[in-house]
Order: sequence, then structure tokens, then C-alpha cells
Amino acid sequence: MTSPIPSMPLRGLFSFSLASALMLSLTEEGSAQRRGWAATGYQQSVVIADCRECGDDIGMMVECRGPNRSALVTVHWAASESGRDQASTLVSIEIDGEVFQRDGTTAFYGQLGYVPTFELRPNDPVIAALQEGSSATISSGRGRANISLRGSGDAFEIFKVHCGWNRRAAGNNGDIRQPTGNQPQGQTPGVPGNEPANEDGSKWFIVEYDTANSGKSGASLVFGIPETDAIAINATCEAGNPGPFVPVMALVDLGGTPNGLPVQIQVRAGAFNQVYQGTVSFLSEEYSGAQLAIPIEDSFWAVLDSGQPVSIGAVGRPPVTLNAPGSVDAVSRFLDRCQSVFRG
Repeated sequence: MTSPIPSMPLRGLFSFSLASALMLSLTEEGSAQRRGWAATGYQQSVVIADCRECGDDIGMMVECRGPNRSALVTVHWAASESGRDQASTLVSIEIDGEVFQRDGTTAFYGQLGYVPTFELRPNDPVIAALQEGSSATISSGRGRANISLRGSGDAFEIFKVHCGWNRRAAGNNGDIRQPTGNQPQGQTPGVPGNEPANEDGSKWFIVEYDTANSGKSGASLVFGIPETDAIAINATCEAGNPGPFVPVMALVDLGGTPNGLPVQIQVRAGAFNQVYQGTVSFLSEEYSGAQLAIPIEDSFWAVLDSGQPVSIGAVGRPPVTLNAPGSVDAVSRFLDRCQSVFRG
């Protein structure tokens, strides 16, 4: 009897199958290596997911719904073909052998099917487990998903900052401080506030000013030692700026690069490693550095606000370190002020 399949030597068939399996394995491994948790958006629009550049192929997503409110978790990969929209369901979350169960609700996602959703409170122990674990198995009904937690630690820290979960109430001295230290020409000096400082006196603080010539008002986020020339960062939101870019002056070692030339500024903190394009700006002997324009939704701000030391410097030159005291309050309040400015 003639076989309907063309003949192939057994060795050749085995080699072909092995090569195909190897290519499939390498493809899946490469895809897994490209996946990683990331945060996008600002304040209540912030979202974190297990993959940033995967299009619709998102396994799990966490959405902010406001400060001190529960976040909404959607596990797309645990969808079931059959079910009922908005039906109650029990969601099981296994993270490195530890099992959590949460009450959830199904949501109909068209061809994807019925997707489980559940809520996470700001102090839910599931969050710490997701940040510290290596993988999670999430199941609901007949749906089951294996989610890598690569990069979830940093992503959740950024989420907490933007969603307002880390925010503390302002003190009695007010949210905005008057300018201190060496400010650009036209800004009015004032008295520093009582934000927490490092041993050398450096700290994050917010300043408020009125420009002498234009009469415009603005606010700056500064890292440095008040009432001195020791300033490392000065970010400014001034009336009339439509957004979304925030001018940032990084007073770092530029190795003598002439005024007006482009320069690359590298920012590092934990797993965050980003290079920004800037321009050398020489305003005076004491006030010169790299002028950057960073979107308000960029992860740069969440990194500053995360409470961890941040290294910033020109590529190839010694960086400076911005330590954490006061950053959670100062950066959040500054971004709130910028949003108000952008709205006019």
C-alpha cells in the first residue's frame, strides 16, 4: 500500500523534527526573555503589565483606580471559552509555592473569552509576593495562566508612586517652599523648608518663584544643599508651559563639552537604566549643565519618587547620586503642580 505521505529517511525525519523543536524552543525562550513587567501612564492613569511591547499579547495587567483605592487586576491569559459576563468567580494565585485566593468577576473580552478580574488593596500581601516572586500561576474556573514576574518588583514600586499609594499628607508648613540656594536669574530667594536631609545637608525640596521680567510664576523640584551652589537637579514647571515636557537641568560633570552641543545623560536606579538626549547649557560658572526635556509620563519621575538612590551623569563621565530622603513627597507634589500648570 502506498503511503499518502512522501517518504523521508528516518534519520532525516528525526533531524528535521529535532531542528523544528529546537527552533520553537529558541523562539519561545527569546520571547520570554523579551517579556518583562513595565509601568506606563501617570497618576490615576498608571497601568503595569507583564509585557510593555507585546501589543495585545498581555498576560496580566494592573490598573490604578486612585489613591487609597483597590487596583483592578485583569488576567487575560487565564480566559475561559465559556462563561458569563460579570459572573462571580474564585481566583487562585500561586506564587513560588504560596497560594492566595481572591474573590473576582469575569469580564467578556470577545474572541479571547471570559477573563478573570479581581481587586488588590494597597496593603494586600499578594503585592509583596508578586514583587518578590519569580513566577505566578493564576487560575479561575477552567482558565489557567503562567505569568513570569521578571521586573515586577520595580514596576510595582513605580505603580505605587503614581497611583498615590505611597503618598503622605502634607505637613503644617505647607506643600510649597520658597526658593533657596543658587537659582536661575530672575528667581527670588527664600527660606528652606524642613524636608528630610542627608548628612551633608542635601535633600529634595520644592521651591516657588516669580520671574522678575515676565511676571510668570513657577515651581521647581530641586536636589541639593539649600542656600549653597551645590545643586544637582533643578526641574521647573512655569506658567505658560502647555506640557507634556518638563525642563530639567542636570548640573553634572560634562567633561568640558562646549555650550549648545548635544550630550547624553544616563539615569540608573535598580533595574532602571535610561539614556536621555540633552543640550549643554552654560548660564554661569556656578549654574551650568545639561538641559533636558522629559515628558511628565516618563518613568524618570517615578524612579525619582521610588525612594531608592538614583545615579545621574553624562555618558562616560562620573555620575552624581541623588539619595532618597523627602523624594516621595517632593516629587509627587511637584508633578501635581506641573499637571495644574499644563491644564492652564
